[in-house]
Amino acid sequence: MQSSQRSGVLRKIAAIEVLAEYGMPLAALASVPDSMEEAVFLTTAEDLIYAVQLPADPDTNPLGLRDPTLLDHPRAFLAGMLAKFEQLHEGDADTSFRCLEVWLGEQGIRCAASINMLRCRVGIPTAWTSPAHAGAPASTHQKLLYCASAMTRMPIQTAQTSGSGLYDAEEISPAALKRLSGLGRRQIDRLVALAEQVLAESGATMLDELVGSCLAKTNLEYQVSLDELKASLVGVGFYPPLAQAIALSWQAAIGSLQTMPIHMRPGLNVTHTMRVIHEHTVSHAPTLFAAEMQRQLAAHRLLENLQTTMGETNDEGLHALFQIQCDQLRQFCEQLLGSSTSNTASTPRQ
Repeated sequence: MQSSQRSGVLRKIAAIEVLAEYGMPLAALASVPDSMEEAVFLTTAEDLIYAVQLPADPDTNPLGLRDPTLLDHPRAFLAGMLAKFEQLHEGDADTSFRCLEVWLGEQGIRCAASINMLRCRVGIPTAWTSPAHAGAPASTHQKLLYCASAMTRMPIQTAQTSGSGLYDAEEISPAALKRLSGLGRRQIDRLVALAEQVLAESGATMLDELVGSCLAKTNLEYQVSLDELKASLVGVGFYPPLAQAIALSWQAAIGSLQTMPIHMRPGLNVTHTMRVIHEHTVSHAPTLFAAEMQRQLAAHRLLENLQTTMGETNDEGLHALFQIQCDQLRQFCEQLLGSSTSNTASTPRQ
């Protein structure tokens, strides 16, 4: 579209703002070309109409949602949105994304928020093959982690579009611009907080079970089933390069544990002997693992494995997932090492 033609379309914004106050149906925009060139126009026009259809109330519904409790259950919201996308993805990608944007709009998510949310997920569904193990299809949990990680980049996407503006500031009244921009920012902030909550809760659960999972793949002869351990770690949501690093770190920890002396009282039967060995492992292996995991996280090889896993899929959502899980693992290792130091300091000398 030529710039003169585009200017003619954009000048309709002022009329739409007035007509929206009288209940102009959203279907009236169907004739407008849905292209990136008209993204600012569509965002402004549709959000003007949504503002009338689903007005925000500072006391009862500050986000202007059809159901004010929609985002109160983060995991359920993401799961519902994920199921809707998979249902819509039977058609071509462009149509699916547009239909999902309309569905989000029906829930009260403004275009300013939904456009940036969908841009964060531009790699769907090709990116979903990466978090899986050995070519297996990604689980719902893995897809949720990817979607949540991608959503954490919404502020970056918003900043990148702020140069051209989410709304057509020249063709909309200052009062309407202030209302729309304020609500759009509030929704984006809430969606990012929602995604971060899902990632934090999932990460805490995964890390709480990590040592137990590693112990379960270690036999009585201190042999670690690396492939089985990596597969189980990927299954619970760790990105494959990190699952590999965790498995190797645990194997190294068990190797170091085998060289440590262990004190046993004479005359112990088999049951008591196995108990002492188990307690020795549980007591020392996590600290040895944490130290080795810190080395793995600092090694350049981890980034090389990331690039190998991603291949030509340079997806920002996957990068975000990788970085978030790296940060969670670093904090987990620091806690393990700190707990070990604290226990050692508090142990009375014999």
